[in-house]
Amino acid sequence: MSSLHSRNRWLLPLGLFILSATWGYTWVLAKQALSYAPPFAFAAERSLGGALALFVALKFMGRTLKLIAPRATLIIGLFQITGFMALSTWALVEGGPGKTAVLIFTMPIWTLLLAWPVLGERVRGAQWLAAASTLIGLLLIIEPWNMHTSLLSKFLGVMAALCWAIGTVLIKRLRGKQQVDLLSLTAWQMLLGALPLILLASTVPEQATHWSATYIGILAFMSVVSTAFCW
Repeated sequence: MSSLHSRNRWLLPLGLFILSATWGYTWVLAKQALSYAPPFAFAAERSLGGALALFVALKFMGRTLKLIAPRATLIIGLFQITGFMALSTWALVEGGPGKTAVLIFTMPIWTLLLAWPVLGERVRGAQWLAAASTLIGLLLIIEPWNMHTSLLSKFLGVMAALCWAIGTVLIKRLRGKQQVDLLSLTAWQMLLGALPLILLASTVPEQATHWSATYIGILAFMSVVSTAFCW
């Protein structure tokens, strides 16, 4: 029992390290991918590929493919996939991957603040210090007093983080009301969220995707590893 507890104790930080390292490198690859594909097409291809990978995983694991709570899942997908993917990819077009990633990973603070009115989870103690520190840092990154720099990329990054946070809070609210398999929910929200991205990519005038071996490799990693596996 003690060896099992000791192993489990290390699984969480190990998983967190792998997740952080993978997602950190994801923004560099995403910036490179935009040399081969326009932003909305790339976001749609990445999301659809991630959804397909998750459905394959569900099938092999023998877990349910049934869509539970379709309306709630669609709303979650619109925020956490459609909104987040479109805005974050657009932000990469307008700015660098480093600053974009920092802005997007303010998501936990927006989740903390949104969970109060939506879930009734009050911000307590040191959480106020964390929220204040993050918001001050966000202000220093955006530099609203410096009008010589473009604010569009920064605005898009913050809005992407907000979409991600809203989706996260809605997932927790859904799971508080009924039992939902998280892997199945992730697959369905990714598929439903990808559909508006496909429509957006086919509607907005963009250059065609250049299907080279390099882009296919990047897209495979982004779809299977950083989207399906990490999400």
